Amino acid sequence: PYKCEFCEVRCAMKGNLKSHMRIKHSTENTLKCPECDFQCGNKTSLRHHIRSHQPEQPVKCSECSYSCSSKAALKVHERIHGKERPFKCDLCSFDTKQRSNLTTHVRKAHSDKAKGGKRSPDKKEGERPKQGGSRQVAKLDAKKAFKCDLCDASFVREDSLRSHKKQH
Repeated sequence: PYKCEFCEVRCAMKGNLKSHMRIKHSTENTLKCPECDFQCGNKTSLRHHIRSHQPEQPVKCSECSYSCSSKAALKVHERIHGKERPFKCDLCSFDTKQRSNLTTHVRKAHSDKAKGGKRSPDKKEGERPKQGGSRQVAKLDAKKAFKCDLCDASFVREDSLRSHKKQH
């Protein structure tokens, strides 16, 4: 590991240490806080610091009683009220409103594939684990219209097929 000579930060990669040095310890292009002695090397860090001088004004969800301190966190929360499901599994037709749900799904449903392990010989690439008897699996297979021309995998959604092809 590479250690910063000015503070206790350690980095596994030399490039990360260089970035740290430029952002935290560089005297070039130093940006100063107008309210205190804080200095840094980039606008994002300064903006984040300046927020520490402002009183927290909670932002509230218009659909429920949820409130938080940042607009970004509120935006993530508000997905639970909408119909959009932007997080899609590359290995099956699962989709969800929140990234954490997708991460949990991949870990539980596809742990052998997510870890780079071998799938069981009776399962095809991209096939969902059996969850409702063979009739449901047969229904899902009939919907898999997007077939990989490089192997025997098929997918319910075209974007899943595109993601799969990048792995070849």
